[in-house]
Amino acid sequence: MPKLADGASIVNLASMAGNGWRDNIDQIVEFGAVDWDGVSDFVTKHDIDGSARSYFLSKELVVVWTMQNRWTWRDRNIRMNAVSPGPIETPILPEFIEMLGDRAQESLRNLDRMGQPEDVAPVVAFLLSDEAAWFRGANLTPDGGMGAHLALKRYGLG
Repeated sequence: MPKLADGASIVNLASMAGNGWRDNIDQIVEFGAVDWDGVSDFVTKHDIDGSARSYFLSKELVVVWTMQNRWTWRDRNIRMNAVSPGPIETPILPEFIEMLGDRAQESLRNLDRMGQPEDVAPVVAFLLSDEAAWFRGANLTPDGGMGAHLALKRYGLG
């Protein structure tokens, strides 16, 4: 932090996998009280070692941590936001889809295409720019509409 200029912007890269943080408040709060030496016990207790849940929890924690720290460096006018992309066509995407199984397949059918890194980069650039000066603790989701689809489905509106 000392190396950042006053007025800097921090953008944390999460994932739309972190959008379910509201449903996992108890686990997030519990993890927040764990010190480094307790991480292994936490993982064992919640049976998340190597599971899709470990990825989802890590992204939920990034989203929540971003919101919690939106004003931590307010005295230096340093702001913090997050970007939570949907599926982006990268070398790890096939492995990720396989890990999620049927759950991912259903969601992917509703996209017109996979995202590209070029779909996310301008969002990050915007949050780093002076034009985003009033954004603090925001989580922008370039996801091709997948988040809207899942939310509507979840609440019986689509």
